[in-house]
Amino acid sequence: MATQENTDETAVSNGRRKSGVPRLVFMVVVAALMLGGGAYWLLTRGTESTDDAYTDGDAVTIAPKIAGYVTALPIDDNVRVKAGQLLVEIDPR
Repeated sequence: MATQENTDETAVSNGRRKSGVPRLVFMVVVAALMLGGGAYWLLTRGTESTDDAYTDGDAVTIAPKIAGYVTALPIDDNVRVKAGQLLVEIDPR
């Protein structure tokens, strides 16, 4: 037992007493990484991704009967339009 007491006294006299701070910091970092990873997995588990995606769509050509500059587009992209609905406004000049 005398060697144990000498070792403790030497550690205290050198100013290098063992503390649990590094271990606590390590445990907090590991817990934060696990929580962050779990949250990321839960939020993105239904998301599909690919490097070679292919999308299919219909392209429609609109041929004007008069010449002029387009002044307004009252519709947005990728919306359904009804027959007779205004698609573009052309400068009346």
